[in-house]
Amino acid sequence: TGVMLDPVRVGGPDELKVVDATSAAGGLHFDASATDVYYFAPQKALAADGGLWIAMISPAAVERIERIAASGRWCPPSLDLKIALDNSRKDQTYNTPALATVFLAAKTVGWFNENGGLSWSAGRSATSAEILYGWAEASDAATPFVGIESQRSKVVATIDFDDSISADTLCDVLRANGIVDTNGYRKLGRNQLRIGMFPAIEPSDIEALTRCLHYCVSALTCPATAVSDTRYSDQRLAACSGCLTPVWRVGQGVIPTRATGSAAPARRRALSSRPSSTALRRSRGSISSSKPSPAADR
Repeated sequence: TGVMLDPVRVGGPDELKVVDATSAAGGLHFDASATDVYYFAPQKALAADGGLWIAMISPAAVERIERIAASGRWCPPSLDLKIALDNSRKDQTYNTPALATVFLAAKTVGWFNENGGLSWSAGRSATSAEILYGWAEASDAATPFVGIESQRSKVVATIDFDDSISADTLCDVLRANGIVDTNGYRKLGRNQLRIGMFPAIEPSDIEALTRCLHYCVSALTCPATAVSDTRYSDQRLAACSGCLTPVWRVGQGVIPTRATGSAAPARRRALSSRPSSTALRRSRGSISSSKPSPAADR
């Protein structure tokens, strides 16, 4: 749901801390000493495919696995951690995994390490998060779903939209123009988009996405178009291009402004007056071209 929490130890000294880090691993900083099992699949931050799990296990967790296995408790092989542990010590797996998954995960990890490791990869996600959440906070039509800033995920963002904007329609508009997979969590049933900000995604693409969102939201709310169906095209949206307001480029973020001058809300004036504010630019409706990262080039 776009929530991020730092792993911390709870309970007594004999209790193990187990973390499902499928979305976080590789994209978020964490204290490894605060966990005993940190496990994940590689289809998100590692830019690979699913079907394989990877885990970092503490000595205490290894001891627990071996003790349970020695007790004679029955466990099916598919869930037997002792089998997984024994095979990992031999650099092999119990079952043959899809080799493409292993190849892609290894390439991404190598890419991370060549550029500085977790601090670098998590930094890319943090930059993307600053761009996207900055846009949502300054927008009149959107807001981050997670209200507590420190708990907003830096790898998966959930953005709520005002009732005047249908997120489903917005997804259709984006898809019709080649921007796909922005649908929100179905189980939440909220009027929102869900955006991946994993390290293999260029922060510049997230910046371009905010300009596309601003463009589409402006077109969908402009009285000049007054279109109720979802069969939008580049030409249809272009009809509203003259109504689009400027956006301030602040640091890495793109902040849409609907009010200017003395009428602008104080929050927006504060954003636009930050140090290093640069050129005033207009939103255009397409993803800018950028060289894909090696890890994402599949």
